Order: sequence, then C-alpha cells, then structure tokens
Amino acid sequence: MLIVYYFIKTPLMTVLAFLVFAIAILVLNYFVLAPKKYQRMYEQNNELQREQVYDFYDGMTFAQPIVKVVYFDDAVYFYFSKNQAMILKKEWLEKPGLWDAFQGFVKMRIDPTSKNK
Repeated sequence: MLIVYYFIKTPLMTVLAFLVFAIAILVLNYFVLAPKKYQRMYEQNNELQREQVYDFYDGMTFAQPIVKVVYFDDAVYFYFSKNQAMILKKEWLEKPGLWDAFQGFVKMRIDPTSKNK
C-alpha cells in the first residue's frame, strides 16, 4: 500500500489516476447504467406501448405542438420535441397514389414552417 501511495504522490501520476478513474466512470455510465435506466423508463410508460392510430383531416390537432416536419421518399417525420418524433411510412397507406396527396396535405395543413410563409 505504501508503494501505491508514493507512486500516486507525484503530481503527474495523481492527475493521470484521476483522469483514468473519471473516464472509467463516464464509460460505465454511458454504456451500462444509462441504457438500463432508459429501458426501464420506456417499459414503465404505458402510452408508448399502445398502438396509435391517427386520422388526418383539415382541423386536426395534436396533443403536442409539432416543431419540425422532415420529408423523405418513403416516410414523413413529425418532431414534437428534440427527443420525440412520430414516423409515418409510405407503405402504411392503403393506396400507393395517396402518398403525394398526403405529403401535400401535411405541407399545407400541419407543417409549422409552411404556415408562416
């Protein structure tokens, strides 16, 4: 134990030992503790476990305001906050021709950036 004390007594070794200890704690938190915590929070939230159905119409309102809408060839992403989004896929529509009409509807009625123009 005395040898370890003299080894860590030097300023460079003290800083190095502290950095190794701090990095080990950060890695442990990031890869082990945080994923388990978020998994537990997800499993406890019953609202996330339910199947959600939306009927899009002109006067539609969401429970949360939509911050951003992102369009892709096969999906539309509705962002409610930085960490929460809803994805609507093209294949979920019954008829393939409805995709362009749906994207136009979203741009005109739901997209917050197009309302300000």
